[in-house]
Amino acid sequence: MSYLLVFLILGVVIFVHEFGHYLAMRWCGVRVLEFTIGFGPKLWSTRLKNGTIFSIRAVLFGGFTKPLSARAEALGNVADWKAYYRERGELTKELKREIRGLNFRLFFDLIDWPKDSLPKDSIEAKKFLQMVFIYMAGMIVNVLFAILILAAAYYLMGGFPTGLSRWVIWAPTSLQPLVAAAVAPTHLWLMTPSMVFDLLINFKTMMSSVAGPVGIIVVGGQIVSSETNYLDCLVATLRFVGLICGAIAGFNLIPLVPLDGGRIVEMGVRRVFGCYGTLVFQIIGFTFILLVLILIFLADGTRLYHLLVGWVTTHISSMSK
Repeated sequence: MSYLLVFLILGVVIFVHEFGHYLAMRWCGVRVLEFTIGFGPKLWSTRLKNGTIFSIRAVLFGGFTKPLSARAEALGNVADWKAYYRERGELTKELKREIRGLNFRLFFDLIDWPKDSLPKDSIEAKKFLQMVFIYMAGMIVNVLFAILILAAAYYLMGGFPTGLSRWVIWAPTSLQPLVAAAVAPTHLWLMTPSMVFDLLINFKTMMSSVAGPVGIIVVGGQIVSSETNYLDCLVATLRFVGLICGAIAGFNLIPLVPLDGGRIVEMGVRRVFGCYGTLVFQIIGFTFILLVLILIFLADGTRLYHLLVGWVTTHISSMSK
């Protein structure tokens, strides 16, 4: 039961992140076509007054925000053109080559869109600082949510971790738990990118320290189930939620695409080095993230293996008694 609870918590944290992007897009005048809770087959949907389709998917884990995008629309148009010429028997080798090239430039966003020809409510039409705010919003809302959750946990437990004492001694006693709740996720948010790079340098340390969804669910389940009474379990759960919120925000701060921090840096790279400099930056980013995901997959696979072996061993032992 505790593992299911942690799975739902992880989904809520990712949903909160996406909701931050949704709020920022609406604030900046971007038309949001769809905002979704979960993924997979659509269970229920409705159209809000602002035109956004709000839907709930079968797997209640995370969500996504789909803005009006000239790039996405162009990708759809290219697919339609290809189907049209194929049906007419006019899809020549030269046309296929042109379509592949256009798809490549659209996929990696290597086209400088003329702002005056774009719909004003498309995401590509927004100014540099508006885009920075949109990319930062998911992380900011994660941290704010973590502060709220941790403040509740610290007030319930009547204190806070001693490691935060030096950051809160200036505050009145009644406000120290709130200040500690603000410091903890903010510090984790800002320090996570450097911690990830440090872990990559030391492979052995990373394999024992890094955790993907499986590792988070296993560790979180152990934390939640380790407490015996209701209040301690609630406090442990709230502290775990705050930790994951700060970690998700911190991971997204890594300045490499496709993460939010990388998208912000990418806009600067595009201004200085143009489209092909952007392509090099994207290749570096995607390669790095792919490497991290492979290491996370290996670490999670090892944890899952040991968890299953332990469960089977315990089950066999109980049957033999």
